[in-house]
Amino acid sequence: MATVAPDGTNRTDVPAAVPLETFNRTVWSHDGTHLLFSNVILVNAKGDLVAFRPAISAPDGSGFRVLSLPELPTDMYCSAWSLDDRRILCSDDGGNIISMRASDGGDRVQLTRNPFGSQDIAVGLSPTDGRLAFLRSRPGPAQPNPGSDAAERTALFIAGADGSNPQQITEWGKLLPHELQGANWAPDGQSLISADRHGTLVEIAVDGSHVTPIHLSTGDTGTTFAVTPAYSPDGSHIVFALFQRSQPDLYVANRDGSNAHPITDTPALTEWFPDWR
Repeated sequence: MATVAPDGTNRTDVPAAVPLETFNRTVWSHDGTHLLFSNVILVNAKGDLVAFRPAISAPDGSGFRVLSLPELPTDMYCSAWSLDDRRILCSDDGGNIISMRASDGGDRVQLTRNPFGSQDIAVGLSPTDGRLAFLRSRPGPAQPNPGSDAAERTALFIAGADGSNPQQITEWGKLLPHELQGANWAPDGQSLISADRHGTLVEIAVDGSHVTPIHLSTGDTGTTFAVTPAYSPDGSHIVFALFQRSQPDLYVANRDGSNAHPITDTPALTEWFPDWR
């Protein structure tokens, strides 16, 4: 994991005391004082997997602290902060989103329950009215390998901050599913950004009235596949991971996709799930 300036300068590696899961997402707290690691890998003395757990550190990696939560099932994915940064939102083994104290994982409150036996992933709370956005997955049509992500279908939902009255705002199967699924709120709370199944970035109106493709002007005529986008703090730019011919690098563009340009160039590394604070 690393931090970098929006123009690609001042890259600084952030050390983690334990291994990060391949699809770990690292999220800034709203006040910029902490990082949330969605799922680090805990192993026993034999090197066997014990659990996936959240961790929190300062931006320079100091104070790295894992919430071990031994009483909870193995799998967890913690992908968002409460607006006051006192709590984190996590997906549990049952596919539900729960809220817990960031300090110790206590005072757990269930916010959603996936009715399909799949998984709900927290996008986060609206910066303007506190509503909860989350991605919900469900099994898709029968496939040669039903367990593959090709069979999975994902949709974006908006609910009350407590998970009440969830409303589906994209059709099933529109958005990219499984490990690379992701979305982020615009700073004005009027839209969210995500990626569809074909690697095209899309802007989604918060009421579901329209899903608008973002056409990237990268200046490259080769095949591209964009994933895990986020907005700049003022909403004028976007950052995203782009696959071109090898591992993904991070790109920045104007909000409409124009002037897309790389801010990292590390062919040997996988870089995705950027977060801009």
